[in-house]
Amino acid sequence: MVNAILDTDDSCIRIVRKNGKTSLHTAARIGYHRIVKALIERDPGIVPIKDRKGQTALHMAVKGKNTDVVEELLMADVSILNVRDKKGNTALHIATWKWENFGIMKHRRRGFDETEA
Repeated sequence: MVNAILDTDDSCIRIVRKNGKTSLHTAARIGYHRIVKALIERDPGIVPIKDRKGQTALHMAVKGKNTDVVEELLMADVSILNVRDKKGNTALHIATWKWENFGIMKHRRRGFDETEA
């Protein structure tokens, strides 16, 4: 269904609501992995987009405790791991509060730090 809509007009991927959220933010929070994957495949540039709170889809996926979506987003753009929202929180900060995602984020963080060093 999503691909049918995107085949008709994939510019809808970048439509932003008043709160700054895109369809990727919403799908990530709810945990719609297949939709997240389809959106990223069509437009990888959507991954680092921030909402009005300065949060990316990664922040949303962590808040929703959606580990599959967290993995998908990090595979698309690991640099979003270091994005801070307006309160100064990265997705890793939020993950430590949510615990379920902590192992994935810690693992990804270690890999990111090693490649950047």
